[in-house]
Amino acid sequence: MTSDKTNMIGLYFLLIASIMANFVPVGAIQMLGLVLGLVMIIAAYVYRMRASLNSLSYSHSTFLITTFWVGSFLLLIGLIVAVIWVYLQGNHAAIYNMMDSLHKGVVINEYDTRLILETYIQANMPILILSAICTLGPGVLYFIYRLGAGLLRVLKNEHMPYPAAWFKI
Repeated sequence: MTSDKTNMIGLYFLLIASIMANFVPVGAIQMLGLVLGLVMIIAAYVYRMRASLNSLSYSHSTFLITTFWVGSFLLLIGLIVAVIWVYLQGNHAAIYNMMDSLHKGVVINEYDTRLILETYIQANMPILILSAICTLGPGVLYFIYRLGAGLLRVLKNEHMPYPAAWFKI
């Protein structure tokens, strides 16, 4: 296996690990996912800068950079839409009750805050799930499609025919 191929496979797996870590509901693991994503994007830019235009590294680095930025943009737009959706359609009684208590001078401790959060999530679980699937789903599918296609091509030592295209593979 060539050094270019090995490096590109490593970048694909870094991005896959980064995405998976960011969907784990634990802050430390999500932070690890963020670091992995930053390492991957910096390494992809460095590999592309050092590679010749017709090399496997240049083709797949460009493809990974495009996938990272477009996929991140799709997830950001999805997140914004999901927040608006839940804001407009959700049941916010738990938050309103907490705010009323705060206005009356009640001090809310960490236990009470967790209880309010759990109550809010329980009251809004169906809309939270539906909004996440509908709004974040396209970004996740984009990543799956692009990373799967790119990884298969790099394993076969094939260049990406349209590395900078947003949707064309």
